[in-house]
Amino acid sequence: MIIAALSTKHAKATAIAEPLAQVGFSVVEVVTETDALGTFTGTVPRRHSPIATARLKAFLAAGHPGASWLLGSEGTMTNFGFSSTLDHEVIVAVQVGRPSVTVVGRGSAVLPVGLSWRLRGTASMDDLAERAAFADLGRHLLCVVRPHDGVVHSDVATLTELAAAIDELAMPGHDLIVQTDFRAHRCPSRHVALATAAEDLAHRLSTRCPSCAELGFGEDGTAGNRPCRSCAAPTGTPSHRVARCPWCDHVARELLSDDAVDSGACGWCNP
Repeated sequence: MIIAALSTKHAKATAIAEPLAQVGFSVVEVVTETDALGTFTGTVPRRHSPIATARLKAFLAAGHPGASWLLGSEGTMTNFGFSSTLDHEVIVAVQVGRPSVTVVGRGSAVLPVGLSWRLRGTASMDDLAERAAFADLGRHLLCVVRPHDGVVHSDVATLTELAAAIDELAMPGHDLIVQTDFRAHRCPSRHVALATAAEDLAHRLSTRCPSCAELGFGEDGTAGNRPCRSCAAPTGTPSHRVARCPWCDHVARELLSDDAVDSGACGWCNP
């Protein structure tokens, strides 16, 4: 087995290890201070792109005995309201001794949680119960953040604990934010997107580039524009799937379809 050192402090190997094991990689967790690169609470801002942040995390695992690959991951949450959040995960792999190239796996999932509630002062138990109805409390945890000084009360699992955390952190003239704790070991729904990203990474790490024969070849978006059936103008519907090598930048295009599409997808016919 090829040893891959995963930099994390939130037990992400639970979701990542199995897909990579299927292609010969043994994932070993290396506990590192990844929170220094950004936190979901906002108390430490993320200063780099998700891929750049995941890459910096991977290098924190450098030096682990026997590891020939370093892994890091980063999640980005887009909140849709009380009850759903789009989770987009990237997992990067960097080969030890060849750090200039990054192989990236991607995965997304809609999480059934996503509470983000700003309040000032305390709240009644009825208010707490109404808000927490969308939080899946118990299976998922909450945290209470005091933004002005960065104080966080984590691991809130019940309404009683939530009320106590709010009472503890409330200060005159300052807001609190009650939000879903999106750390991977406190938000089990994140494991779906993490596993999907790991599957994508595993596929890449077991696929050789047809040009340079290096591992890491994989899908990298779409290209082309299929024509409108009514006016023949190009639409936003892609005609090709694109695969790319991170080592030599070789690009391969696979035809999805060159058939004309309905005018409902045309910006000219249906602006």
